[in-house]
Amino acid sequence: MNPGITIAKVLAGSWRETPQILNPSIDPSQAVSQILLKTGAASLAWRVLSKTEFKNNPNLACLRQANRMSLLDAAVHERETTRAFDYLRSVKVEPILCKGWSVARNYPERGLRPYGDIDLLIRPEEYSRAREALFDPSAPGLPIDLHDGAEDLMVDRTMDQLCERSRLVPLLSTEIRILGPEDHLRLLCIHMLKHGAFRPLWLCDIALEMESLPQEFDWDYFLSGSRKSTDWAICALGLAHEVLGASLGNWPVGERARSLPRWLAPALLKQWSAGEFYIIDTSPLRAHLFKPAELLRAIRLRWPNPIHATVELGAPFNELPRLPLQILDTVRRTVLFALRLARTKDIGE
Repeated sequence: MNPGITIAKVLAGSWRETPQILNPSIDPSQAVSQILLKTGAASLAWRVLSKTEFKNNPNLACLRQANRMSLLDAAVHERETTRAFDYLRSVKVEPILCKGWSVARNYPERGLRPYGDIDLLIRPEEYSRAREALFDPSAPGLPIDLHDGAEDLMVDRTMDQLCERSRLVPLLSTEIRILGPEDHLRLLCIHMLKHGAFRPLWLCDIALEMESLPQEFDWDYFLSGSRKSTDWAICALGLAHEVLGASLGNWPVGERARSLPRWLAPALLKQWSAGEFYIIDTSPLRAHLFKPAELLRAIRLRWPNPIHATVELGAPFNELPRLPLQILDTVRRTVLFALRLARTKDIGE
């Protein structure tokens, strides 16, 4: 079976209080387990697979170990998040947490979602003060990623809107400010598409949020803003429904979410099968210029998938072929790379 399809079947419903029973005919291979491990969905997959005959499969031992580590990391990350808020508030900065714990808190068990940096959204007028405070020698050494206003997150909202609809929720000994549910769901959708949807975890996050929406969820506000960004967000909801079986309820987006372009879900599953994406390769392309084998791999990893190319070029999700967009995006980035290389050479001379 295609690895992407296997991953989708393993993760379908994995975020629910009681995950569905996996069909015994689905046999996750070592390649699948490595993709799940690499893309952050190991704990969710283990939650499903540990209840099947595959729990003692040596190919899945890495998932079991990742689940244990994720549980430990969750406790550390929660403490770090509260420290980040306490410290920034001590210098008169009120951040808003994006992604991370604000998603993980809705999962039915601790440690199901691994953490990266602590993504904090900062008002533009407070951003310089926040940066200076974090570079101060007395600052706690925390993995904080500051975002300067709403535009930095590619969210078509004003900072005043995000702040007004934000809310405080308890975490350990303090309260953490998070985005309102409408802004949070929209952010998760657009962030996933912007990065080519290469992590299955991100689609699970969206599915979880879809099935955790409060009764007072404001659909009119969620659907407001840029028509293009709104359609992108609806397509992300449709992907969670089509690929992972997330419920769309009787939502006003149901018709569009159920009529995705025919290429979209296959492109996502193909990306999941690859298990890698060019943003994982953080080394600059010039580092590979004189190493042909490495250069070919670096170029291949930088070939944009159809989802990423669509969002990068601001195109709609429709039935038109994606190859022209992928070529155009590659040309655009090649030109930018050449210009940067030329400037670096000029500076060196």
